[in-house]
Amino acid sequence: MTTPIPITVCEGDGVGPEIADAVLRILEEAGAPLAVEFAPASRAAAIARNSGALLCGPLKAETVRDLHAEAAVVAEVRRARAPAPFVRAATPGLDLTVVRALDDRPGAVARVAVEAARAHGRRRLTVLTGGSRADDTLVDAVMAHAPADRLQVERRPVDAATAQLVTEPGSLEAVVVPAVHGAVVAGVATRLAGGTTLTSLTISGRGGDAFACAHGPAFSRAGQDEANPSGLLLAAVDLLMHLGLEDDATRIHNAWARTIEDGIHTPDLHHQSTSWRKVGTGGFAKAVITRLGLRPVHLPAAPHGTGKDGHILAAE
Repeated sequence: MTTPIPITVCEGDGVGPEIADAVLRILEEAGAPLAVEFAPASRAAAIARNSGALLCGPLKAETVRDLHAEAAVVAEVRRARAPAPFVRAATPGLDLTVVRALDDRPGAVARVAVEAARAHGRRRLTVLTGGSRADDTLVDAVMAHAPADRLQVERRPVDAATAQLVTEPGSLEAVVVPAVHGAVVAGVATRLAGGTTLTSLTISGRGGDAFACAHGPAFSRAGQDEANPSGLLLAAVDLLMHLGLEDDATRIHNAWARTIEDGIHTPDLHHQSTSWRKVGTGGFAKAVITRLGLRPVHLPAAPHGTGKDGHILAAE
């Protein structure tokens, strides 16, 4: 019997408790060997500083600032993926890893950027620069840390690269960008890919990582069973990969992708041209659980583990 791995869950604010409940039900049904401990959002910074197994729901802005300061955050990593044509997206071909530097030590940022690029299967890492001397130092650090035979490093002006997200989305695979421009680039990429509710966030600190959703608390939707748990679920997949639970991560990711393909969408994604059924937070979790063991037919499947094809809409 596998010994459960301890993780800490901060449900967060606003819609946080309900999306956290949905994600934890999926993790349990998938059989992920986890021992879950809950902690209030006020303890997120201390946990992130001392643990590499924190799953964090949406936080208020002041809590995020405390987390960045107290956990000595080095960088934030987002993966903006457009699950088109099953979800409406401004840039259907976008699949971009964005590393936002939040530390003045270029070597530490470079390590996070290279690890993120390799974890996401990228072959090219682009350093976006604004013309400062610090940008040159970051470029040198990334080149020093990147394995030359597996990861090509290049630099581009941040303004031109941001425009390319729209005109040539496939031209960028992973980018690392200084903090002053990083929020804008990450925000643009997330919006182009379908919105923040589809985006996971890894907060890399000097003591450990926190895995979170990229969206805010959405207080106006709290308690209405409307929130999309996808961002936090994909963060949980990242956490499972971090813990070495690749098979569990694969089953959950593939079930999520199959749910999106089958048109089972929460209100933020629902549209008559792409959706088959509108569901709430709990209904979406149930749909993912029903599809555990299935693989997506059109969207990219997770690279690890196995699954089977099948059509189960009638079973719901």
